[in-house]
Amino acid sequence: MIKLSPRGIRNNNPGNIRYDGTKWIGLDIPPSDRVFCRFVAPCFGVRAIFKILETYKTRGVKTVHQIISRW
Repeated sequence: MIKLSPRGIRNNNPGNIRYDGTKWIGLDIPPSDRVFCRFVAPCFGVRAIFKILETYKTRGVKTVHQIISRW
C-alpha cells in the first residue's frame, strides 16, 4: 500500500499557506496546487511562516489565541 504524505509536506509548505499571488522567496512558479503555495524546499515554507508571524506582530496580533484565529 502506498502512503501519501500530507499536502503541506508534499508542497514543502508546513503552514499550509494559501496562494494569493505573494512573491515568496523559494515559491515554485507556477504553483501546481492552485490553492496552496508550493515551495522548492522546506526551508522556504518555514521562512514564509516566520514572515507571516512577524507581520502579525506588527499588526497587534500577539497572543496564541489571536494568531490561531487569524491563521
